[in-house]
Amino acid sequence: MEVHHEPIEKNYQLLEEIGKGQFAIVRKCKEIKTSALYAAKIMRKRRVARGVAAADIAREAGLLARLRHPNIVSLYKVIDTGTTVVLLLELITGGELFHWTPSGETEAAHVVRQVLMALSHLHSHQVAHLDIKPENILLSTPPPMPSIKLIDLGLSHRLVPGSEHRALFGTPEFVAPEIVNYEPLSLGTDLWAVGVLTYILLSGASPFLGEDKQETYANVAACQYQFDNEYFNNVSEIAKDFIRSLLIKDPKERGSAESCLKHPWILTESEAPQGLGGAMISAVRRGCVEAVSQLLLQGAPLNIRDSKEDTLLHIACEVGDEGMTILLIESGIDLDIPNKHGLTALHVAARHGHINLVRHLCLAGCDVDKTNRGIRADVTAIKYGYPDIANLLDKLRNREPSIELDVTSKHGSLSFEYSDSEYEGTQGVEWSRGNVGFGGKCNDVKVILVGTYAPEPLAPNSNGGNLLAPLLPFLKDFTSILGEEPQMVALDATNPSSPGLKLLRSYLNNARMEFLE
Repeated sequence: MEVHHEPIEKNYQLLEEIGKGQFAIVRKCKEIKTSALYAAKIMRKRRVARGVAAADIAREAGLLARLRHPNIVSLYKVIDTGTTVVLLLELITGGELFHWTPSGETEAAHVVRQVLMALSHLHSHQVAHLDIKPENILLSTPPPMPSIKLIDLGLSHRLVPGSEHRALFGTPEFVAPEIVNYEPLSLGTDLWAVGVLTYILLSGASPFLGEDKQETYANVAACQYQFDNEYFNNVSEIAKDFIRSLLIKDPKERGSAESCLKHPWILTESEAPQGLGGAMISAVRRGCVEAVSQLLLQGAPLNIRDSKEDTLLHIACEVGDEGMTILLIESGIDLDIPNKHGLTALHVAARHGHINLVRHLCLAGCDVDKTNRGIRADVTAIKYGYPDIANLLDKLRNREPSIELDVTSKHGSLSFEYSDSEYEGTQGVEWSRGNVGFGGKCNDVKVILVGTYAPEPLAPNSNGGNLLAPLLPFLKDFTSILGEEPQMVALDATNPSSPGLKLLRSYLNNARMEFLE
């Protein structure tokens, strides 16, 4: 942009001061000819130790001139008066974000989305802002859903690939760990600040603020923060997940501006379904069970893959996340989908020595004979030094579990037999085929025939006393169909609260677990 060498008073009338920084003041000004209003950022040129270096002024002016965006303040003119440089900027009258409090998550997400859009534009040109904070975000339209403008590119820097940029600057509450530790900065440095900004907008509290500057820096360096119930009691788990995705010590692990714009907390209502899959993958990788549960309630897809063709179950099994694995299984995820290398989740769990996850997968009915290029999971376990897992899987392969239950009480007798391949009553009643009681799959079958009931005891049962208590709610399900002859019993599998269905699932799961020990 052309620099005009002239006194500012020649064409402009300087009005009241509207802002002030360490090396600059900002005054409202009016063009004499047109009466148009601007914000004049007046920077004194450096003389010895005071003022702003000419190169820094030129860099800020150059960036503002090149990187025009609806959410970045516009530069109209550069004036060099000899002792000062004046940037004539767009006048924004809505005040600083610092003085505005959103009434809810929708308003907060609306503002953060615009900050991310501005950063996405800067980052696409390899420019990091490096001073994201509420004071540098102005409201250009009034609340409750304001438009914003990002200002003050004075610390911005173009990060050239192959070179490193280190610096010690910024407001302590918003600086990233790499600034505190004097490590190379990156575009991810801005995203840390967005995480802090979001935390503050949603709670009114600052995540790393200590009693003094040194304590604040120590908290940042340790990435030490929490979601205090006093401030986050009414904040959604999805919003917390968004913050967690940014307040990560390793800059490479933080989300990018583009990926953050696809997070379901940021997406508008019409866009949200398209972004749920990516949010699921992100939440599973970070082990956020509550976030995954909430995403599932919002309709997030379960059987999806990441860029490596891994399913959510592959991701959980690789890191050994037992809670996440259980949640995914109970939610009905497909157990036997291979990734691009032909590995199932069972192969992955066996390869990394996660025996508890192997048990859960087997309990849920995964295919223990599934091979990857002819190699079963038990062979994989041996290859990677986990003979206990290999022994467990070999045991399953060579013996089909069979469970027989004979329950007798003064009300009568209930008998049934279970195996992995079929269900059949001991008196010849054929059961519905399906994974009854495993991994939440019983809802695939509307009615499950679970056995026979005789109103008179068929034979004494030494264990009847122990089984009688949990059996009572089961028997109450059968009261209306009891007769003089043995009758077939049916349970409605679409009613998960049925005491009978719960007891059947409990028996089968417990018996299977005992076998897997």
